Amino acid sequence: MPNVVEQIASKSASLPAELQHEILDFVEFVSVKRDRNKSGRAFESVRGLIGRELNGLDEDIVDVRREMWGNFPREASE
Repeated sequence: MPNVVEQIASKSASLPAELQHEILDFVEFVSVKRDRNKSGRAFESVRGLIGRELNGLDEDIVDVRREMWGNFPREASE
């Protein structure tokens, strides 16, 4: 049974050049992600990505709402 590298080469050889470039881009992406990740894992967990992306988002939402609705005319009291 061929190893994974041989399987990738074999399957990608039958694809059009555009798709071969996409495969190469993906391999480079995975390589960069691995190099950037201190733990050596190729990808972060979803929980880690969500935690990093949403950190401080509540304050941002409040600020945007305040800015957006700050000049909105209010109902006049009679």
